[in-house]
Amino acid sequence: MHKARIAEWMLSLFTTGDRAASMAGDLVESAAGRRGLRFWWRLAQTAASLAWKSIAAEPLFMMGLAFRGLLLNLSLWFLVSLAMVAVALVGIFVAAAGGGTAALAAIPKLSGHKSLFSFVFFVLATVTGFAIQFQTGRWIARRARGREIAACSVFLAIGTILWMAARDVTLYAIERASRTHLPSESVVVTLLGNLIVWLPLLAGAVRVRRRSTPKGPA
Repeated sequence: MHKARIAEWMLSLFTTGDRAASMAGDLVESAAGRRGLRFWWRLAQTAASLAWKSIAAEPLFMMGLAFRGLLLNLSLWFLVSLAMVAVALVGIFVAAAGGGTAALAAIPKLSGHKSLFSFVFFVLATVTGFAIQFQTGRWIARRARGREIAACSVFLAIGTILWMAARDVTLYAIERASRTHLPSESVVVTLLGNLIVWLPLLAGAVRVRRRSTPKGPA
C-alpha cells in the first residue's frame, strides 16, 4: 500500500489527483508478483512520459520560460553578491571610522579564526542559495500552472548544459594561459552535483503545485 501512496504522490506532480490515483493503482496491479524494481522503473517511466507530454505540447514556451528563469536566477545571485560586498565595505568603513587605522590593522589578525569564518560563510551561502533556488522554482511554477515540474525539468536541463559548457570553456582558457592540465569532473559527478544544488528549486515548484493542483482531467 505504501508503494501506491508514493506513486500517487509522485504522479500527482504531473497530473490531476484522480488520474494519479488511477495510474498508481494500475502500476501496482501490473507489478504484482514481480520484482520491486520493476514497479519503480515503470513509475519513473510514467512520470517521465507525463512530463514529456507537457513539454512537447508547448516546447517554445517551456524553453522561453526556462531562459527567463535562468535570467532571474543569475540576477538574484548578482544582487546577493553585491549586497555581500556592500556589507563588507560598510563593515570596513565603520571599523576605520570607529577605531581608525588600529581597527583596520586588526583585520588580518582575524585570519586565525579562518575556520570559523569559513563555516559562517558556508552557512550563509547555503541558506542564501536555498532561498534563491526556492524562489526561482516558485517563479517558474506560477507561470506554468499544471506543468510546474515539467517546466522546472526544462530549466534544469538547459541550466546544466550551460553550466557544463561554461565550466569547460573556463578550464580550457585557464589551461591555455597557465600551460597546465587541470582535472575535470566526470559528467556523472557534475549531474549529481547540479541535481543536489537544484533540489530547492524543485521544492519551490512542488509547493506551488500543491497549492494549485488542477481538479479536472489532465
